[in-house]
Amino acid sequence: MLDIAKEIIIQRAKKEWTQQQFADKLKTTQRTVAAWESGDSIPRKAMKVRIAQIFDLPEDYFLTEDDFKERSVKEEIYESDTDQLLRQFDGILSNSKQFISEEKKHRCLEAIQEILEK
Repeated sequence: MLDIAKEIIIQRAKKEWTQQQFADKLKTTQRTVAAWESGDSIPRKAMKVRIAQIFDLPEDYFLTEDDFKERSVKEEIYESDTDQLLRQFDGILSNSKQFISEEKKHRCLEAIQEILEK
């Protein structure tokens, strides 16, 4: 079984990209990439496909058996919208005129994600 965290680290190192450079290519945050690489989080199916594409790998490279189960179009759209909302909240927090520590920002984004997933 593929260890996605290790494989992302290996593939990113081969490209000599920082976490931030990789995140920029995926239009996500460095924090998200760090969470994947530490195993604290796992990318969603659509993101796994994008990651494989960025690394010039087959689109199903990071997909697991669970990823191949049937899902409704509505669920796929919802996940896409959730990711977009999280990126927007991340941008808002990052550009706030008030100082927000990285830890508080991370906790806030986790809470928002939890709310959106319920």
